[in-house]
Amino acid sequence: MQSSEERKQYDALIQSLKVVGLEPREPEQVSQDEREDEIKDILQRVQRVDIPPELSEDEARAFMEKVTEESMSGSRPPVAFNVPVDLYQKLFSAYQGDPQESARLFNDVLEVNRLVRVVEEAKRREDTLQAIASLFPRGHRIYREQMPERKSRKIDVPLQTLDKCHVCGGTEQLRLCNSCASAIYCSKQCQTQAWKFHKTSCAKSHQINLKYFYPLIAYLFESLRKHRDPVVPLHPILDRNIIKAEIPGPRASARPNEVIWFTVILDGEHDLGPGGGINKFQTWWKGHPTIEAGQKMYHQAVREVHIPELTVSICMTLLAEIYSSEFADMPGVNTSGTQHVKPCFRLEYGRSPIRDFGICKGKIRGNTNAVQVWTYKDEKTQTSTTLTDPDKYYWIYFTTIRGEEIVPDCCSQSFGMLSLVNASHCVEKLPEQRRIALSARVPAFLWAPGDEERRPYALIPDKRFSVMQKPQLCEALSMRNPHQETSKQRLVILDFFEEMLGRKATEHEVNQIKRYRLEATMVLNEVLSNGYWREWGIPEVYNRDCLDEEFGYMKNYQTLVRGAPAKPVFGMVV
Repeated sequence: MQSSEERKQYDALIQSLKVVGLEPREPEQVSQDEREDEIKDILQRVQRVDIPPELSEDEARAFMEKVTEESMSGSRPPVAFNVPVDLYQKLFSAYQGDPQESARLFNDVLEVNRLVRVVEEAKRREDTLQAIASLFPRGHRIYREQMPERKSRKIDVPLQTLDKCHVCGGTEQLRLCNSCASAIYCSKQCQTQAWKFHKTSCAKSHQINLKYFYPLIAYLFESLRKHRDPVVPLHPILDRNIIKAEIPGPRASARPNEVIWFTVILDGEHDLGPGGGINKFQTWWKGHPTIEAGQKMYHQAVREVHIPELTVSICMTLLAEIYSSEFADMPGVNTSGTQHVKPCFRLEYGRSPIRDFGICKGKIRGNTNAVQVWTYKDEKTQTSTTLTDPDKYYWIYFTTIRGEEIVPDCCSQSFGMLSLVNASHCVEKLPEQRRIALSARVPAFLWAPGDEERRPYALIPDKRFSVMQKPQLCEALSMRNPHQETSKQRLVILDFFEEMLGRKATEHEVNQIKRYRLEATMVLNEVLSNGYWREWGIPEVYNRDCLDEEFGYMKNYQTLVRGAPAKPVFGMVV
C-alpha cells in the first residue's frame, strides 16, 4: 500500500512518462512482476549512458551536450543518463515540459561525483519508484518517435498601414481602436456598427508598450550569452592571463567617425570557470589587481560574441511568442465564452502599433564617442583575434504604423558605447534558473525619432531583413520547439540567417540559435502568460557602468537575483 507521499511521487512520474507518449498502467492494475517487465521494456528502448566519474564538471557538461546533440540529430538512439534519484527530483520539479529543459538544468545542478547510482542498482533493491525515477531525468528523450508533436501555431501579423476605415472604407479622420489597436475607424458611428463583430477579438488583445518592455529584450541579450556550446570556447581571453590591456569604457571622440583600436596581450593559462569566486579576477590581469577592472574586461569580452545569432534568435522568438495564435490565459483576465480570432498580444510604441520589425545590418559610427575595436593577441600561440567589425553590425528595428522607427540597441557596448537599463523588475518573478545575467543593469539604448542629436553614435543601415513581414518565416516558426521543426522549416530559418550573414552558417552557429531560441521562449512565455509586463513602468536608465566602485557591483547583482540563493554566473560566485 502506498503512502500519500509515495502516491504523489508516483503520480508525478506517471505524468513524466505520459509527456513522452508512454502510458504506464496504474500500480493497482499490475503485479510486481508485470511492473518489472514494464521497466525492462523501457530500458530496452533507450541507450543508457554512464557519465565517466573521472570527468571534471565542465567536461561532464560537454560530454552530455555532445551525446544529447547526437541523439537529437538521430545519429544515436534516444538516451537517458544515469543520475541519482534526488537529482532527478530537482530536475522534475523545475521541468516545464519543453524539450532540452533538463539539459539546461543540468548546467545548474550537476554534481559529477554523485553520478554513480544506476537503474540496475535501484532495481536490485526492488525499489520500483526509484527505478522509474532514475530513468526520467531526461524522460522526454526516451523514445523520440513516440513523442507527441506539439500543435503548430499560426502567427498573425498586425495592420500594415493606417489606410482606410474597416467599415465604410473612408480615408479621412482615421483612428485606431483604443483597446486593441487592431481596427481602424473614421467615426464613432462606424466603430459602434462594427463592435458586435469586433468585441470578441478586442477582449483578448493586450498591448505591450516597447517603452516599458525593452528592458526585457535587453535582458534576453545579456542572459542568453550564458547558453552556449560548452565544447566551443566563448572568447579567447577567458582561459588566458592578461599581460597588457586598457580598461574598457567609453572614450570621447577627438574627430568625426574616430575608431580606436585596442590590443590586449595574453599569455599563460588562467581558469575563470566555476568556483573560486570573483577573486579570480585579481590574478587574471597581471599588474591590475582590482576586481572591478577585471570584470569590466570580462564584460567587454563576453558582450562581443554571437551578436548575429543573438539578434536573429531574439527577433524570431518575439514574433513566434507575441504574435502566436496560441493564447495564454493571464491572471485577472476573464476570456471565458469568447471565441479567439486574433493573437492576444501586440507590440506598440506609445499608442502606435508596431507594423514591422526585423534586423538591420550596417555600420556603427562614432559621434561624441569614438568607436572601439578590440584585438586579442596570444603571445604563446602568436595568434590575434578580432571579433567585432564596425562595418558589420547587427541591431533590431521596429517600425510603427505611422512610420516611426524604434531601435532597442543592446550590443553597442562592445564598441565603447555605454548605456544601461535596470532589468531587475522584469525578471524578479521569473523562476530562479531564468534569472541569469552579468548584472541587474544590462546594456541598452532605446532610440526613437527626434533624439538623433543626443546619440553618442550613429547606426547606418546597409540592409534590412524583416522578420515580421516574411510569410515563409511566420510559417517556419509555427512550432515552439526548434527540435520539432520539419526539414522544410529548418531550411527556411537557415536561409534567412545565411542571407543576413551574407555567407554560409557554421554548424556551431545553427546549434547556438536553437539554444538561444529555446531559452528565450521559456522566458517570454513565463512573462506573457503571467502578465508580468503589465506591472512595468518607466525603466531606470544609467550612463555609468555598474562596475564603478561607488555603484557597488555586488549589491547590483544581488538585486537581480533577489530571493534566489547564491549561484555561479559566468565564473563568478556571489
